Amino acid sequence: MKFLIDENEFKPLIDPLRMILPHYEFHHVYDLNLGGTLDLPLFSWMKDNRYTAIITQDGAQLDNRDERQALIESGIHWIGRKQLKNLAGMRLVSTAVATYVAAFPHILEELEQAIEPMLLRVMNVQAGKQERVKASPLRA
Repeated sequence: MKFLIDENEFKPLIDPLRMILPHYEFHHVYDLNLGGTLDLPLFSWMKDNRYTAIITQDGAQLDNRDERQALIESGIHWIGRKQLKNLAGMRLVSTAVATYVAAFPHILEELEQAIEPMLLRVMNVQAGKQERVKASPLRA
């Protein structure tokens, strides 16, 4: 399976996904000189180059009837998540990476069973300190 990471999703996703899923291909649009490509030509390019799915935050692709139809006709799966508005910098990127790393075993399971293009909404992991870390003094 080949996955294309859209320009609105973080490029640092590639290395962790490649590391845990070495039998799959992950590319970012910028690495392929496709940054700024409109969605309809991008979907056509993906079909011609045998991509399985796009990983994106562009929910407008689903709302636009022409883009949604192009996804269906090209057989491309849509994998996406909503951007977290209350995070920035390292917390934002690490949350995105953790979200996809945690979700990908389930994503692959869904795609292996799919008989038609799928829409897979990925739920962000909890990013708050209380959900991730419990701190206490280390004492003898």
